[in-house]
Amino acid sequence: MTNSSRSSLRQLLVAGYTELRRRLVRRLGSEELASEALHEAYLRLDGRDGTLFLRPHDYIVRVALNIAHAYCLT
Repeated sequence: MTNSSRSSLRQLLVAGYTELRRRLVRRLGSEELASEALHEAYLRLDGRDGTLFLRPHDYIVRVALNIAHAYCLT
C-alpha cells in the first residue's frame, strides 16, 4: 500500500487538481464545466478513504464526469 492510497480522496484531488482538471477538460471540452465538476466532487468526497480504490485518481475523474453529465441533463 502506497502513501497516496492511505490519503483521503479529497487530499488526492487537491494534490492532483491540475492533472485531474486537464483530463476533465479534454473529456468534457469545457474548462468551466471541468472546474465546477471537480469542485462538486470535492464536496461529495468528504470522508471517503482512498484505500478502497486501486486507482483513486480514476475514481475521482469518474465522479466528476458523472456530476458534469448530470449538470448537462438539467
